[in-house]
Amino acid sequence: MSVRDTVSWNSMISGLVGNCCFDDAVWVLGDMLKDGGIQLDSTTVAAVLPALAGLQELILGMEVQCLALKLEFHSYLHVLTGLISLHSKCGEMTGFKTKVFNVVTRNYKEPVKWTVKWVLEGRRGVVG
Repeated sequence: MSVRDTVSWNSMISGLVGNCCFDDAVWVLGDMLKDGGIQLDSTTVAAVLPALAGLQELILGMEVQCLALKLEFHSYLHVLTGLISLHSKCGEMTGFKTKVFNVVTRNYKEPVKWTVKWVLEGRRGVVG
């Protein structure tokens, strides 16, 4: 890759995820982190989460979640959506549901709050 900036790395990760090359997307994230000098952004986190969900890599996904917390990306809606997908596809919603809904309640207006609540409940099979 001739230009190695955050946008080019994010594009590569997104393209790989879009083509269901989940392992490759995770490797590219690793290469990005090793490359040094490249700053992750919320788009990087949001781009790699579907790959981790597709691979059902909850532990690695939780490491990315911790990174998102450290970098203060955890309240960005596109990151929250990826985290919901990761946790639900890996079958681990216990405790996570409450944490996500609390973040959404503090930061977003009513329609978003209810959408997140329905998605979280729907992933568990709860209706009503």
